[in-house]
Amino acid sequence: MGMSAKKKFNNGAAELLGQSFTNIKAGSLQGYLNLAVTPLLAKKEKGPDYLTMTEALEGDLLEVTEISEGGSVPNLCVSNKSVTDNILLLDGEELKGAKQNRALNTTILVGASTEIVVPVSCTERGRWSYKKSIHDVGGPHGGHNPNEHMKFMDSEKIMSREIRRKRAKSVSESLEHSNSYASDQGEVWNEISKMQQNLHAHSHTGAMSDSYEARRRELGEYLKAFPLVKGQRGCVVFLNGRIAGCEILSREKAYARLHNKIIESYAIDALRDRRPTTEFPTKKRAMSFVREVATWDASKFKSVGLGDDLRLAKGESNGTALVVDQEVVHSVAFGPELLRN
Repeated sequence: MGMSAKKKFNNGAAELLGQSFTNIKAGSLQGYLNLAVTPLLAKKEKGPDYLTMTEALEGDLLEVTEISEGGSVPNLCVSNKSVTDNILLLDGEELKGAKQNRALNTTILVGASTEIVVPVSCTERGRWSYKKSIHDVGGPHGGHNPNEHMKFMDSEKIMSREIRRKRAKSVSESLEHSNSYASDQGEVWNEISKMQQNLHAHSHTGAMSDSYEARRRELGEYLKAFPLVKGQRGCVVFLNGRIAGCEILSREKAYARLHNKIIESYAIDALRDRRPTTEFPTKKRAMSFVREVATWDASKFKSVGLGDDLRLAKGESNGTALVVDQEVVHSVAFGPELLRN
């Protein structure tokens, strides 16, 4: 991508993360089958305010389109129509429609009245065509909007934990070697294919979202087991007793809008691999992991939108954090690989 994402080693990244986590406390452990969640609670909110992608799309304040009629697999055009509100696009959030479904390669805060090109991965391998022609789409007052077919909608899905973890690693490697937020697209497709095989979920276009639809009932049971709690700003998730990852947002309202998406992204992997374990989730282990993330190796790159993108790593674990005005807006950290091949 033609963006200036100059890398500079960031010696203060760990301290910044540590400071942002100081007011985080663990709520009561929740459990269902092979998944457990520790809600992360915090009262103090810092940093810029923003709308979630879902809120902005619902309010017609955000427009996401192909970058041109011909499209470009790894890029989408994002336009924030609001003159006052920033909009948060979360790492792994999926958009559906246009020529093929895509998911965001990293978390991006889009400033008010701003249009940018954002990096994405394809999550629908078997389609590269518009579902409706220009002439099939009616515009206002019965007319035709020639650009309507290029627009995306919220799929209400986030990439599964395992796909997100591997995709984040490949994006970090791209930044390291070429200052690009590109992913390993072949790996993303292969991981989606493995997920569909594990779940016995057929999709004639290889669409990631079809796997979620195929297991909608079971995923609904997981969502019931992990309700949002007052003051929640994040969560630590255990899969088969082992740390799967943690996610923290700077705004309670934003986390509330994203809670179900986040839980479902872990639950889809829980459906793929259930096994006995001698490890048991606890609040203490959850908070230990949160504190540990602040000690991981970190490097800093200019974000595609506002602020800086921190890339985090320790051994087989990795994560990212978006920092704006010296405040962590969003952070996500994944433990090592957990699923059996």
